[in-house]
Amino acid sequence: MFTFKDYQNLFRIKNIMKKNPEGRIILFLDFDGVINAGISLKDFVFKELPCGFYDLSNHDCVKRVNQLIHDYSLSIVLSTSWRATGMEKCYAYLTEIGFDQDIDIVGMTALDKGVSREEVIMDYLLEHPSFRGFLILDDITMEHLKDFQVVTNFQDGYSEACDAKAREILSSF
Repeated sequence: MFTFKDYQNLFRIKNIMKKNPEGRIILFLDFDGVINAGISLKDFVFKELPCGFYDLSNHDCVKRVNQLIHDYSLSIVLSTSWRATGMEKCYAYLTEIGFDQDIDIVGMTALDKGVSREEVIMDYLLEHPSFRGFLILDDITMEHLKDFQVVTNFQDGYSEACDAKAREILSSF
C-alpha cells in the first residue's frame, strides 16, 4: 500500500529531476518479461552460457533495449530479481546475450524482502539524486510510477510498441 510518505518521496523525486537538467537518465531494467520473453518450454533449447545461466533471452528484445540504451545514453540500474546473484553475474549474462560491453551499469536496487519493487526504485532514486529522468522496463505494474514505466508482458517482452512508448517517455527529459 502506498503511504503518505511514499507520496512525499514521489514529490521529492520529481523535484530532483527538475533541479538536474544535466543529470543522467536511469533505466531500471528487469530481465524476465522484458529481455527474457516468449519462452515456450516445449520448444526451448537449454543453452548454458559461460556465466552459468541458461540463455532465456529473446534476441529481438535484447537488440531493442540495447539500441534504446545507446540512443539515449542511459545508465542502467538492475531492478530484476536476478540481482540477487550479484552485479558481476548479471553483467556477464547481459553481455553474453548480446548487450554491448560498454553499457553503463551503475548499480542495483536493494534486495529488501517484503518491500515492493516500486518502493526500492524510489529509495534508489532518493539515495542517488544525480538524475534528470528515469525509465522503468518491467512486467510488474507500478501504479505510482506509471508515468515513468513501460509495462511489458512475458510473452512479447520489450516489443516495438514498448519501444515507442519508452522513446516517448524519454523524449520528455
